[in-house]
Amino acid sequence: MVEYASERRDSMIEKFSKQITSHLILKDVIQSETAEVYRYGIELVISTFIGIILVLLCGLIFDMFWLTVLYYVIFFIIRRFAGGYHANTYMGCKVVLVVSTIMVLGITKSLAFLKSYSLIIHILLLIFSISTLIQLSPIDNENKPLDTEQEKRCNLIVSILSITFAVISLPLYYLKVECACIIALTLVLIAVMQIVEFSRRGGE
Repeated sequence: MVEYASERRDSMIEKFSKQITSHLILKDVIQSETAEVYRYGIELVISTFIGIILVLLCGLIFDMFWLTVLYYVIFFIIRRFAGGYHANTYMGCKVVLVVSTIMVLGITKSLAFLKSYSLIIHILLLIFSISTLIQLSPIDNENKPLDTEQEKRCNLIVSILSITFAVISLPLYYLKVECACIIALTLVLIAVMQIVEFSRRGGE
């Protein structure tokens, strides 16, 4: 599993997590020696919760709630093992997440409305995303690099997940094309984030 760590934390989330941690210490729920671990964990929980709320709000605005749930499930699961571009702050992460979500939902809605999403386009998107994910995964955290065994495990998991979702999307193309489109575009999004991070590191 690829771990992320923000270099700079947003003050609101940091202060709130510190307050919660201090309260838990006062109540003897946790020990002061492990406070930093709990504080960081609380930050991640709060950040993840905010991310889920923002994504679901985008789904409601686009009137694509369940498609948005599908999008986030695929994105969250594969990204945990694939890695890729990650902003340095929680706020930056949320901006990237919201913009990415709007793009995926907007493109899906437009293609469904115009009825211009062909099977050939779908297959080409799947080939591009799967080949990229298999080749580049995982892109680990520079501060917490993975060892060889962890890299092999993450790559295998990403390969299995991406191929599985791709196979599932093929019959969905005929049953509900929006679902197939969401799956393909989500895989493409993750692949593009990998390419961006890979390029940022100088192709290393």
